Amino acid sequence: MLSGQLYKRTVDGPLLKCLDEERALYVMREIHARVLRKDSARSLRSHSTSQQLRTRKPMDKQRTTPRTATGETPFCLVYGTEAIIPAEIGEESQRVAMYDPEANQQERSFDLTLIEEKRDAAYARILHHKGLMMRSQGRRVRPRQLQVGDLVLKKVEVSKHVGKLEPPWEGPFKVVEIKKKGTYRLQDMQGRNLPRPWNIQNLKRFYA
Repeated sequence: MLSGQLYKRTVDGPLLKCLDEERALYVMREIHARVLRKDSARSLRSHSTSQQLRTRKPMDKQRTTPRTATGETPFCLVYGTEAIIPAEIGEESQRVAMYDPEANQQERSFDLTLIEEKRDAAYARILHHKGLMMRSQGRRVRPRQLQVGDLVLKKVEVSKHVGKLEPPWEGPFKVVEIKKKGTYRLQDMQGRNLPRPWNIQNLKRFYA
């Protein structure tokens, strides 16, 4: 209970203001009001203007929604603090109700001092998140290995343009050397070596 208002403490720290049904409906209307206004305006505008509105519509949500990869909102990473949305002014949130100009100035200076550290931490989380995604993708990838003497087909589009009615693969070719993992030297059926190595992504096994 703070200043006669009931709050609920969350696991990660912020206090959630407890609202009755009427005030909760006001907050929901305020949050969705701009989206509804833009939808109405879009129906009255031309196609080009509608496209611009459709592009701008999700921007506020994107800037104030925490990202999984960074753990922060884009607004916070730019300005060092979280944005105050209109609903927090009409139905005062805890930080609006407890606003003090002098304390706010000190906190803003402290936020700006730590903003680079916050960005570095967000970048580290991005790298960690990227590593998790790569490992998840790697578990679904089945490695392919070729041996010397195997017959393969190679993609045509890698070396020249392919029309819609042309076959996308050509060959067969014989693997004559393994340069390194996933890279092979090929030889055509007349015994002529191709001028460069080929990556396995551009090859597939040929079954006679």
